Amino acid sequence: MTANLPPIECAVDQMEVIVLDNGSGSMKYGFCGEDMPRGVQASVLANVKVETKEEDGQLDTTSALKPREVMGDEALKYDSETAELRYALDRGLLREDSIDTLESFWEFALSKLLQGESEDLKVLLCDSPAVSTKGMQKQREEMAKLMFEKFKVASLAIMNSAVLSLFSTGRSRGLVLEMGHGSTHAVPVFESYSIPHGTFGMDVGGADVTDELTRVFQGCPQYGAYENAVSKIQADNAKKKNEEDKTFFSLNSTMSQLKESLCHVAPMSLAHQLQQPDPADEEHRSFELPDGTIIQLDQDVRYTPPETLFKGEESLQSICKQAIETCDMDFRTDLVRSVVLAGGNAMLPGLAARVRLELSRILSPDLVRQMEIVADPHRKYSAWIGGSMVASFSTFQQLFISKSEFEEQKADLSSLVARKSW
Repeated sequence: MTANLPPIECAVDQMEVIVLDNGSGSMKYGFCGEDMPRGVQASVLANVKVETKEEDGQLDTTSALKPREVMGDEALKYDSETAELRYALDRGLLREDSIDTLESFWEFALSKLLQGESEDLKVLLCDSPAVSTKGMQKQREEMAKLMFEKFKVASLAIMNSAVLSLFSTGRSRGLVLEMGHGSTHAVPVFESYSIPHGTFGMDVGGADVTDELTRVFQGCPQYGAYENAVSKIQADNAKKKNEEDKTFFSLNSTMSQLKESLCHVAPMSLAHQLQQPDPADEEHRSFELPDGTIIQLDQDVRYTPPETLFKGEESLQSICKQAIETCDMDFRTDLVRSVVLAGGNAMLPGLAARVRLELSRILSPDLVRQMEIVADPHRKYSAWIGGSMVASFSTFQQLFISKSEFEEQKADLSSLVARKSW
C-alpha cells in the first residue's frame, strides 16, 4: 500500500465495507482492506447525440440525434459541442440539482463491485475539506439520504479526505496539503481529527493547471499540429457509418494527458527555470497527438502551467502558512514535521521540492529546520487508501451511522451527521 506501512489486517469482513472517494475529477471505489481501489472513473456523464447513417451514407432521419449516455473516461472524449456534459461535484461541492448525477456514479460503482443485491452493506464516503471550509454540511445530509433511501445501505460513514490521506501514511498529526481536481486545501490534523478553524483552501486545482496548459499550448507553434490532427480525424469520421467506429477526443482530455506526461514544477521559479538549459531529453519533451503525430514541447509549455498554484494572495504556500499560524504554538512543530502531499494534482513532478522552498521563504527558521515534506508514491489515491485502512479496524465502527439511527433521527439529520462525521 505505502512504503512505510505493513499489510492491512482487516478486523471486519472486508467484503461488507465499500470505500467511495468522491472527487470532482474522478471517483475511486473498492473494498476496505485492499491496497488500492478496484476502479477509478472520471466524474462526468455525457449525453451524446448519435448520428446513424444508411448503407448509402445518407443520414438515417428516424434515428438521428438520439441521445446515448456514457460515463467516466469515455465521456471525457466529448466536449460541449458534441455532448451535454454533466458533473456531480464542482470544486468538491455538490452542484445544484446534481444529486441524480451523483446517484448514477454510485450506481455504476456499486454495480461493478457487487454481484446482485447485497444485505448489510456498509459504505465509507471520503468527503472534501471544502464541505467544512464553505459551510456546506448539508451536502453530507443529502449524501446520507441517498445512500440510505436509494441504495438501502445498512450503515454509512462520511469522513474528511484529508484526515484519511494523513492516516494512509501512518501518521495521526500533520498538515495535509490536499490537492484535487478543483481545489486545494491545507488541513491541520491532530490525533486523526481535522481542525476546521485552521483549514484553509483555494479554488485552484488540477483542472486550473490543465486550463493554463491549454492557454499556453494554443499560443505555441505546435498547436497547428493539433489542429491538423483534429481536421484529419474529423475527415476520417465523416467516412464512417457507425458511431462506434469513429474516433472521439476533446482538447481538454488531450491537455490532461499532456499535463500528466510532461508538465513539471519549476524547482525555484519559472523565470529562473527558463534561463536554464532544458534538462529534458527528446523523449521527455515529446507527446503523441490523437492522430499519432509526435510533437516536442519547450520548457515554457511544460513548466508554466503549475505556476498557477503559487500565484496570488491565495496561493499554495499562503494557505499552508495560514493553517500553521492559526494553530497553537505547541502544535506547529508537529504540523511542519509531517507536511503530507495528497491527491491527483500532488503527482506533479518537482512539487515536493518547490513546496519546501516556498514554505522556507515564509516560515520561521525554527520551523523550517524541522520541516519534512511527505510525498508518498501512492498519494494520488491516498484518501481512498486511508479509508480502506480506517474501515478495516473494528475500533472505527462506532463512527458509522446505522440504518436504525437514520430512521429514528431523520427529523434531525443534521445533528446526527455532524456528530458521526469525522
